[in-house]
Amino acid sequence: MAGLARPGARPGRPEGAGKSHLAAIWAEIAGARRVSAAPLGGTNLLAELATAALVVEDAGEAFDERALFHLINLVRQEEAYLLITARAAPATWGAALAESVLAPARHSGCGADPPDDALLRAVMVKLFADRQLAVDESLIGYLAARIERSFAGARAAVDDLDREALRQQRPVTRALAAELMARGVNSNRITITRAAMA
Repeated sequence: MAGLARPGARPGRPEGAGKSHLAAIWAEIAGARRVSAAPLGGTNLLAELATAALVVEDAGEAFDERALFHLINLVRQEEAYLLITARAAPATWGAALAESVLAPARHSGCGADPPDDALLRAVMVKLFADRQLAVDESLIGYLAARIERSFAGARAAVDDLDREALRQQRPVTRALAAELMARGVNSNRITITRAAMA
């Protein structure tokens, strides 16, 4: 959490990586208000900074670049704290924000590498548990070695397996996962490698 407590910290993380969850935790600790980046231009920025901390969520998708520029300057002027969440780093937003605005924030940003094996497994266990599905460790290991190494890939695999188990009226097992992968069900979502098939 220390990386989030600095002004300008911005987790550039893919969908489902926990950006909103981490932002909510930080907002609670910092007493921050939360706003969406999309309507930022119509927001009373000074009023939103009344608590000296603000979370702006989903930047980079549809936002008012000028309002963000003013907000960053206001945060500096008020010596406030700002947390900006986005699926990608600011350099990929296509925004023409001045280098002087993004440079300080770049030093305190928080990115995310693809989840390691332990995190990917833990996420899948949680996703299955959220659906009230108890699964065997052999299924988790099987999937972890074969799906796309991302939070979205884990969510898609759990969704596909749950849907197919309901359709076939059978439990979610390693055997069911193997059948789905062999048939190529939603192969654009449950990605398997040739090495995993051997």
